[in-house]
Amino acid sequence: MSSLIDRSEPLSAATEPPPPLPTTNKLLSDITDDAGTLLTQHWTLFKAEMREGLSQAKWCLMAALMGFASVCLGGLAIMLGLVYLIPYLFPTLPGWASWLIAGGVLFILGGLTIALSIRFVLRVSLVPTRTLRTLSESWQWLVTRQK
Repeated sequence: MSSLIDRSEPLSAATEPPPPLPTTNKLLSDITDDAGTLLTQHWTLFKAEMREGLSQAKWCLMAALMGFASVCLGGLAIMLGLVYLIPYLFPTLPGWASWLIAGGVLFILGGLTIALSIRFVLRVSLVPTRTLRTLSESWQWLVTRQK
């Protein structure tokens, strides 16, 4: 009896069976590996953004402290000068009034300095917006991949 298929010849490309489909475990393993890689990348981006924001905040805080120290020392010198200048300009004012005027001027300048410092510190953003955006995109990609 003769066979229609000659077993001595290799199978041609047309008759080769298709490659096996990946198993469910393999698919889940691939998804888990991808998710782990994404989380690692997001963590790296988050750290970089926080480092950048804290660096900016550090410089703003140092500038505010230097400004505060110079205002304190300069204000003290100006206050003492004003205290002794006011009685010469206005001889009818009592001595306590010159201290009150000098203290009020110093108080106003200090308040303005603090307000400007707070304004600059509030400009620094510590919210990792790029990380949140890419995390949201990755989550949407992962959800659509599951469907």
